[in-house]
Amino acid sequence: MARGLESILTDRRVLDWGDKIVKLEPQSYPLTVLLRAMGKEVAKNQVFVSFEDRPWVRWGVVDDYAANHFTLRAVAGAGAAPYLATYIRTGDLLWDYTQGFMLFVDSIAYDTGVITVIQNYSGRGVANMGLAGQSGKTFDTSDTTSDTNLTVADNDVILKLSNVWEDGGSAASPRAQNLTKAFNFVQKFKSSYTVDEETMLAELNGEPELKLLQARQAVEHAKDIEYQLILGKKDARVYAGAARPAQAGKYIYTSGGLYHSGLPEDGNIGAFTEVVFRSFLRPGFRYGSKHKAFICGGLVAEGIDFWAMGRMKLNEKSTTMGLTMVDYLFAGSVASIQRHPLLEDQLEGVGFLLDMDLLKYKYMTDTKLETGLQANDAEERLDQYKTRAGLKLGLLECHRMISGVTSISG
Repeated sequence: MARGLESILTDRRVLDWGDKIVKLEPQSYPLTVLLRAMGKEVAKNQVFVSFEDRPWVRWGVVDDYAANHFTLRAVAGAGAAPYLATYIRTGDLLWDYTQGFMLFVDSIAYDTGVITVIQNYSGRGVANMGLAGQSGKTFDTSDTTSDTNLTVADNDVILKLSNVWEDGGSAASPRAQNLTKAFNFVQKFKSSYTVDEETMLAELNGEPELKLLQARQAVEHAKDIEYQLILGKKDARVYAGAARPAQAGKYIYTSGGLYHSGLPEDGNIGAFTEVVFRSFLRPGFRYGSKHKAFICGGLVAEGIDFWAMGRMKLNEKSTTMGLTMVDYLFAGSVASIQRHPLLEDQLEGVGFLLDMDLLKYKYMTDTKLETGLQANDAEERLDQYKTRAGLKLGLLECHRMISGVTSISG
């Protein structure tokens, strides 16, 4: 007897397993659980792009000083590039932190990055202020002597303070930096299982085989996604493999994850101490939220538990998601710590401090269970889980990675 439409609709149904999966073994994939609970966004294309507006860079290092001219490079950079002149305007006040005196920006050549300054910009007009004979209605016009200091030198650390303008005059010169663009890809994940009719008819101890496979594949499918969100590298290409010849010439997209995204990193740590951890947290909380998640391997978690025993408290909100995060306090900030079971073996010494406000689970179709995919005459049942998703990671400076922990020290 031919199958009717009603049978096809019954067997080949699609079930949305997005929320069910995160309830099966939430401790096994905490990043996915957190992202689905705190930040899901629909992706309208397999490439998703975001634009980011960053704070201006104010610290720099002097290069190529000569006769009041120099360029500025980033503190962490090498050589003369990248030039920081784009963040500076005529009339800005700079502080030579290394030698302790002020500079006035007289002109800038934006094409070459060369800044011309007036040095020793402090001390005039103050010699006799407050003494007898001074009305206090104007500065001491008789004092035209600047403070005496050394001259600027290569590798001096410079901080842009503010800007100053003469009485009257016109508007300040406009300066702006372009937005930066970040992107990632939506990756298609599939996990399938099959059960023949005889197995489904057989009386077995424990759960029916179909139900057992359905639950196990759901967890493994979620782990595939979790590993990709943490360790994946971005890639997009035309598929040319031999395994699926019918798909040759079609596009295949791979989503990038945290580990290879270029996060600021404290690497090659070696012995992990509380001093090392707190030194890691200090720049980690410089930008963004003051309450961040810290997902880490077992060795890192063991160290934190060892130092902070009795000083951390359970994050009760995390228990509603099936997690057991504990809060570590750091100078007005909070790191909610979650040991990640997938960060094992070679990854036990890795951890990620994450601003969850700037992380999103982007999906074109969230996890769904497609059932009854077998051929009409097949005496077995074929089901599969399918997800189209990727990681949206905003403002790298708001997150931080620690790696290379090999031992714990008190």
